[in-house]
Amino acid sequence: MKFFQVLFISLLLLSCTDDEESNNIINNETMPQLIEIFPTASDNGDDIILHGKNFGGERGSSLVYFNDIPAESYRIWADTVIHLTIPTGAVSGKVRIVKKAEEESNELYFTVKSFGGFPSVAIGRQVWMKRNLNIIEYPNGDRLVRALSDEDWEKYCYHAWCYPNNGKKNDTVGKLYGYYALVEHKGMYLAPEGWHVALKKDWDKLFIHLGMTQEEIDSNYSISAEKGIGDMLKSNDSTFWDNYSPTINNITGFGALPGGIRWEEKGKYYGKRSFAAFWYKIDNTVRYLILDGDNSGWSLGMCIFAEIGASIRCVRDE
Repeated sequence: MKFFQVLFISLLLLSCTDDEESNNIINNETMPQLIEIFPTASDNGDDIILHGKNFGGERGSSLVYFNDIPAESYRIWADTVIHLTIPTGAVSGKVRIVKKAEEESNELYFTVKSFGGFPSVAIGRQVWMKRNLNIIEYPNGDRLVRALSDEDWEKYCYHAWCYPNNGKKNDTVGKLYGYYALVEHKGMYLAPEGWHVALKKDWDKLFIHLGMTQEEIDSNYSISAEKGIGDMLKSNDSTFWDNYSPTINNITGFGALPGGIRWEEKGKYYGKRSFAAFWYKIDNTVRYLILDGDNSGWSLGMCIFAEIGASIRCVRDE
C-alpha cells in the first residue's frame, strides 16, 4: 500500500511539473523577442528599426529602453517591427522592450556613435540622411561657387550651389547643387566621409522597398502615384507647401521638402514650395527626381547638358 501511495505522489508531482513547464512555454511564446536592430550603430536623434516578434499590435504603455533611458518618439509600432528615434542621452549598451513589468524582451547590444553629425533615418535596409545635403567644402578645403543670381548660375552652374530662389541662408531646405557636386574632384567627393550621394541605384532600392518593381521603375514610374510612394517620402508639415495634399503621410520619415529646381535655361528657378527635386541619374542621360506636393507619386525630368541645380540626399555607406 505504501508503495502505491509513493507512486501516486510521484506521478502527481510529475504532472504538476509538466503543467508548469507547459505554462512557461506558453508565456515564453508571448514574450516580446528582439531579433535585430538596424542599423547596429547610430546617434542620438537618429531613427532606427527594431525587428522581432510579439511586440504587440499597438504600443500602449510599452517602451523601448536604451540601457535605462526610454525612447519617447515612435513612428511605427507593430507586432514584428518598431521604428523609433534614439533618445537624447542614450549611450552604447543594451536595448530591450518592456511591455509590462513581467514582460521584458531579451537584450541586444547597440552602439551609439556619430556619423559626421548628420541626422539619419533607416528605411528598409538603407540609412538615409534626414535632411538635404547642406555643405560646400571638399575635405581639402576646395569650395563650390555660390550663385547669387540667375546670371551667376548660367555662368558657373556646373561648379555652383545656391539657396532656393537665390534666397538667404536656409538650413531647413538646404542647398541646390550643380553637377560637379556629384562627381569626383581631385580624388575626393563632396559627400561626407561614410556617406555617398544617392543616385539611381539607391533611389531604386528605396522605391522597391516601398512596393515598386524594377520594371515599374524603369518603364512605368507613373504607377508610383497609385501606390502613394511620393506621399510616403514628403514632409507632412503643411507650412512648407503651397500645394499640400492631405494624402501626404511621410510614413518613412524621409521628410522631403519643396526646394524646387534651378533650371538650365538662363539659370531660372522654379518650384519653391511646390516640389522637391533631387539628382537621380548622371550617366548617359541626366535625370532628376520630382516629388510634387499634390502628386502622390514621383516623376522624372530630363536635361541634356546637366546644367540644373537640384537637392542632394546622401545614403550611409554599407
